[in-house]
Amino acid sequence: MKIFSSNLLLIATAIPCLLNSCNYDDAPETKSSKSGSSFSLYAQAIQDSFEIIVQLPLSYGLQSSKIKYPVLYVTDADLYFPMLAPAVHQYEEIGLLPPVVLIGIGYGSIQKMDSLRTRDYLYPAAIPSDEMQAPGGGLEFYNFITKELIPIVDKRFSTGDHRLLLGHSFGGNFVLLAQQQQRKLGKKLFRGFVAASPALWYNDFYLQQQEKMLKETHPKIDLFLSVGKSEDKQWNIDPVLQYQKVLDSLGRDSLKLSTVVYPGLTHMETGLFSMLQGVIAHKFDGSK
Repeated sequence: MKIFSSNLLLIATAIPCLLNSCNYDDAPETKSSKSGSSFSLYAQAIQDSFEIIVQLPLSYGLQSSKIKYPVLYVTDADLYFPMLAPAVHQYEEIGLLPPVVLIGIGYGSIQKMDSLRTRDYLYPAAIPSDEMQAPGGGLEFYNFITKELIPIVDKRFSTGDHRLLLGHSFGGNFVLLAQQQQRKLGKKLFRGFVAASPALWYNDFYLQQQEKMLKETHPKIDLFLSVGKSEDKQWNIDPVLQYQKVLDSLGRDSLKLSTVVYPGLTHMETGLFSMLQGVIAHKFDGSK
């Protein structure tokens, strides 16, 4: 069966919130929430508001103001930000990661995220074989992130041009769409992408077909692709491995691909593992 992962509510309630105490920006524009420091942002491209959740590095404000920190952008943030945030701080403290700014793109609640993620993460609109309703708003969501959110983050915080985009399932599809769109436009917005268990079956394997038509572009990017060995073979594992084969066959110098099949992991279990491993595996080259 196809794994939709459009209904994350029941699964999310079974996952404990790991976020305890972290350091956050106390700017007037932000507000306190159980996930951390956040601010509401109206997306002109989508005509709706998003809850942007922020975690700053442990060393933020303790070093030179000239330091520009890398930024991790996380989709499905209402679910994944509370789990990623403490791990990112812990990895910074023990030296597994450089100090990074963590930005979660959320909806304000798991329930709202559950109902709107299909609107924002997929492109083009769903077809009958998808057995679901999705308007195909992925490009509008990409425009929101690249043209509205990133400039605001860069203005408000001490961030540079070293950015990574993370997503799981439908969010993983959006990550792949985003890296394709970036390469089509020849822009240098994200240096790395982590696509965990992307639902590549969507719209008759649209993203895989598009990949074959993309031309070689620069600058170089990293793409971390994953799937769980306990996922459905026909609809999850095989499409990811086929996507890998397509990329390998094209032999693009500008794309560094890493693919991981996690033994024993189900579809929902790959999200957090992939995001953490994908970020750790990324070469920050010692730059902030």
